[in-house]
Amino acid sequence: MSIDIKWENLADDTQIVDSVVDALNSQLESVQLPDYLQNVRATRFSLGHIPPNITIRHIGDPFPEFSSDEPGVGSRRVDQGSNTSEVDTNDVHITEEDERTKGIQFLVELEYKGDMWIELQVDLLLNYPSPGFIKLPVKLKIVDLGIHSLAVIAHLDHQVYISFLCDVNDDEFDDILKNPTASRGKRIDIIRSMHIESEIGDDLDGSVLRNVGKVEKFLVEMMRGLLRDELGWPGWIHLDFRDDDDDDDEDQEQEAAPTQDGQHEDLHDDASDTTR
Repeated sequence: MSIDIKWENLADDTQIVDSVVDALNSQLESVQLPDYLQNVRATRFSLGHIPPNITIRHIGDPFPEFSSDEPGVGSRRVDQGSNTSEVDTNDVHITEEDERTKGIQFLVELEYKGDMWIELQVDLLLNYPSPGFIKLPVKLKIVDLGIHSLAVIAHLDHQVYISFLCDVNDDEFDDILKNPTASRGKRIDIIRSMHIESEIGDDLDGSVLRNVGKVEKFLVEMMRGLLRDELGWPGWIHLDFRDDDDDDDEDQEQEAAPTQDGQHEDLHDDASDTTR
């Protein structure tokens, strides 16, 4: 079963774009750079106008790891808040209580070859005759991303979890289709292909160098590693669609719940917003 996505709604959502840039910069801060590079940061991001092809392979219950989401365990949160599109509840044939306690998960085959791009900037250091003798700004644009993977999209209590399980050409592909709850520990590439366009120097002074292989190779491998570690199982991205008012109500309910005899018992919610 194939599904259609209103990709333009996502692409035009500045909150999503800003969240992706912030998430990338948060991860880039921890990257160990070689001595000839300094101050790497993401500056711009675009989802483009070409959506991925998504085919639903299986529908079932969310993986238990999502419902027992604990601090420090496998997720990166991207808050969506109230700016997201509303869902027509007339088309949903489960009650809100069922949705909150059980949720639903889609095992999908995702194939993407679109016009998404990421722009990075980094300083190139020329360490002769002394360390940092010359610093050149480098602008890189990552384009032509290619992805063909099996992924899970889980919806639980107004939250969405997305994780990539394996590449389509992996040996595990058929096994996971037959048994989605099977072992999912193998790391994957996610990114099949990408191309990078680079400029080194300032256009104003004419010191522009293109296609510098050493810098490009390092940054491409760095981006591959970040995406694999963040989105490849057992990591996932966590989209929180709950309103702030809903969060406050949940916190109050979790502090104490009345029992039939008038006493109160503590409620514990294992699901929390974490960063892997």
